[in-house]
Amino acid sequence: METVDPETKQPTYTGYRAIGAHGWGILVDIPLRVLTAPLRETLGWLLPITLLAVMLGGYGGYRWALQLEAEKVISLQLRAHTRDLAALNEDMTILNQQLAVASDAKSDFLASMSHELRTPLNSIIGFSQILEDGLTGELNDKQKEYIGYVLASGNHLLALINDILDVAKIEAGKAELEVSPFPLRSALEGAVASLTDKAEARRLSLTLVVTPDADIDILADERRFRQIALNLLSNAVKFTPEGGAVTVKAQRFAGSELAELAAGDYVEIAVTDTGIGISAADQAKLFQPFSQLKSGLSKNVSGTGLGLALTKKLVEMHGGAIWLQSEPGRGSTFTFVLPVKSLTQ
Repeated sequence: METVDPETKQPTYTGYRAIGAHGWGILVDIPLRVLTAPLRETLGWLLPITLLAVMLGGYGGYRWALQLEAEKVISLQLRAHTRDLAALNEDMTILNQQLAVASDAKSDFLASMSHELRTPLNSIIGFSQILEDGLTGELNDKQKEYIGYVLASGNHLLALINDILDVAKIEAGKAELEVSPFPLRSALEGAVASLTDKAEARRLSLTLVVTPDADIDILADERRFRQIALNLLSNAVKFTPEGGAVTVKAQRFAGSELAELAAGDYVEIAVTDTGIGISAADQAKLFQPFSQLKSGLSKNVSGTGLGLALTKKLVEMHGGAIWLQSEPGRGSTFTFVLPVKSLTQ
């Protein structure tokens, strides 16, 4: 029952208070502030906690909403990137197909061009050789000189055509090696012999050294091997001043000495000259197609710049490697190696 305390003018409530443990009790007036004290005490600590929980819940919900929005944005971006990548892959596929078609067309064109150019060149070279040999009558000195120019130019042009066609075939993956055993010494002797006249004309000494362990039969494409040796020897003779020396040395080589080679035994052929040498800047581009030196004695030497690029490709087709050691004014050494596993003794 609610009453009013006459002194405090605060409402009071009549309640039952137990006395002892005997079940007896009395009715007393309890002020409202006393009656609600436990509730106020509870609310005193519960309310801040409740407010904190509400605040944390709201902040968590806010962060969750932000996370959902971020995930949505990321998902949209990923979908856009996926579409872009798919389109790019499709474009790359089309481009690769176009490049393959273009490469085939280039190879077909070069093969056709090679045939069309070789046919008249062979006639020019053949009939010039007949004239030079005097089979149609004796020639005077001036006529022999002119015929010599025709022959030299024809052979030079034929060599250039062959180099261009070889590079095109290798790049298109259509070049094949015709492997057969042949004596290494004999192949090198043939290459040296073919350049003896040019070396003597420039007063160059041309020396071949084959160590006993390298005097073996090699299992390789003999025509390509001779082409490699001739390219290196020809450059050495061309770029060595008169009175210099060119040396060819064949010996065994341990593959572990070169990081790019697999472990094992190799045969090494090194062509060393006392020529003009090559700077580090020029060495970096020397094995690239259509790259030529533009200084010193090289200014007086013609060519397409395909020789060393083709040589490198042919060496690598045989499973070997090629490198250069050179200093300007101190000559050069071009070295190539072939694995002994492709050799038979």
